Amino acid sequence: MSGEYNLTIEVEKKYQEMVCKLINIEPTILENHLEFAIDQESKGYWEAILYFIDFIENNIDKLQEMNVKRENMTIWILYAYENQCNLEFDARILKKLGECGVSLCISCWEE
Repeated sequence: MSGEYNLTIEVEKKYQEMVCKLINIEPTILENHLEFAIDQESKGYWEAILYFIDFIENNIDKLQEMNVKRENMTIWILYAYENQCNLEFDARILKKLGECGVSLCISCWEE
């Protein structure tokens, strides 16, 4: 099994470097968005959703100045599994995610 949490931010090229300076994760830079990943081997893996939510909440004013709105951000769970896939979420995290207003996407596949 392997997994990764990913924060995807749609942002204009001219603001990408500024967004990167706000978060303490090396991004994957694509045409019109950034991807920040915390993989299963990383120390903060189990708190990745909270880390991303806190990042958004603590920087939303700065992000909005760069034309990044909540609907331009998505938290992804990417999970490869063998035999069976089970995911469990703490209700407090889901509540905080809902209050943050950012979408959660889950992609699972069998290895």
